[in-house]
Amino acid sequence: DNTDCDSVNANERVGALDPPALTHQPVLPFKNADAAYILSFSTIMLNTDLHNPNMKEERRMTLEQFIRNNRGINDGADLPVEFLTSLYQEIKNDEIKMKADLDDIIMQKGM
Repeated sequence: DNTDCDSVNANERVGALDPPALTHQPVLPFKNADAAYILSFSTIMLNTDLHNPNMKEERRMTLEQFIRNNRGINDGADLPVEFLTSLYQEIKNDEIKMKADLDDIIMQKGM
């Protein structure tokens, strides 16, 4: 009976996909939801600080300040410096914009 053979083959394939091979999603360093919540607020503040046209360049938050501001937020521990550095660089290089902001840009450019 082919049904039994197909079931065995399917089970073997599923077994071969056990984590971590199942996904290639990054492992997030948060010990609890509070850490993620605090970092999300900190990220919004960073985005505003780095991209506000009224802010003088010398007053913008540095990477070191961002890391210092987020010390101990992970259930009393620090988030990995590499993680915070990557986040900082992403925000610095690519401003978070709301859909309304994007619509305004499109209208201004006549697209």
